[in-house]
Amino acid sequence: MEWLYYLLEANLYLLLFYGFYRLFLAKTTFYSSNRYFLIAAILFSFLIPLIQISFLKPKVMITGDLTNVNFENLSSSNGIEPLIQTFYIIACVFLAIKLMLSLSKIAYLWRIGKKHRSKGYTIVELDKKPSAFSFFNFLFIHPSLLNNETIIKHELVHINEKHSLDLL
Repeated sequence: MEWLYYLLEANLYLLLFYGFYRLFLAKTTFYSSNRYFLIAAILFSFLIPLIQISFLKPKVMITGDLTNVNFENLSSSNGIEPLIQTFYIIACVFLAIKLMLSLSKIAYLWRIGKKHRSKGYTIVELDKKPSAFSFFNFLFIHPSLLNNETIIKHELVHINEKHSLDLL
């Protein structure tokens, strides 16, 4: 169960860093600095539990004679640990499926859309309702919005700042 305590502790650090981000940095316009903070927060959240002695791990105190100790039932699967494991695995599978579905929708739109290159990015024309979004160097946009400079500039900022990496 070592990894369960590690994940719990790492997620607590993620929550702390995210709380700090939401309180102090989310409304600022230092997008590059915010990105570096969030990336560093993820890395530190998973490194800190490796470096320190885990404060969530149950402490075992042994007193008395050690000659007659029975170690058979120390790794008991009773309690809440199997429930937490099951919930964690279900959440991971759900989020992986959600990511795959989203990526397949984008791939579908890319496949069926009319494409043409423009100054370092590819415009993919959408057939459905007037909307626009970007994903890496692809600008998905309805033809009726192609003349709207504000929307184009906005999406180009997302492309140039590589916001798709932040989302992933």
